[in-house]
Amino acid sequence: LISSLFLGFSMGATIMIAQYVGAGDQGAVGRTVDTIYSALLVIIVPLTLLGVLASGPLLTLIRVPQEAYEQARTYCMVVLGGIIGTLGYNMNSGIMRGLGDSRTPLIFLFIACVINIVLDLVFVRSPGACSAWPWPPFWPRSAPGCSASSTSTESTPSSISACSGCGWTGACWGR
Repeated sequence: LISSLFLGFSMGATIMIAQYVGAGDQGAVGRTVDTIYSALLVIIVPLTLLGVLASGPLLTLIRVPQEAYEQARTYCMVVLGGIIGTLGYNMNSGIMRGLGDSRTPLIFLFIACVINIVLDLVFVRSPGACSAWPWPPFWPRSAPGCSASSTSTESTPSSISACSGCGWTGACWGR
């Protein structure tokens, strides 16, 4: 539900940015990008914290069986903790598409998929497989470890691009 809401929000942002770019109003583009990031932080950070903190009580409320409770709680905490990355990717790709760049979000998604596949192989290992490979003992080898790799890698490439000032952040729009 939260993802759908922010997906719609990013589509609306894409339209607004595209209209401002088409009109040549770079100041409005910068203000729109600033507003998008402010709204993302103001709304999603508290929702992420609430989701992580409420995952245990919610699982108790829906009567998850005791034998599955701990794994379900860990999984919910990882997924809800990583939702900021997922939504951050959607917002960053919406901004880029609004600026007329639909290729870069696709490249970022490809990079994230490759990293995710590699981290899935690192974090989830079946007993006896690759026994010659010296795995550090502190790496989680489980479904939550796999989920952590998925949620953390989804937004990493686009976030790096946003922080590096690749031409579309507010500071680059000459305000």
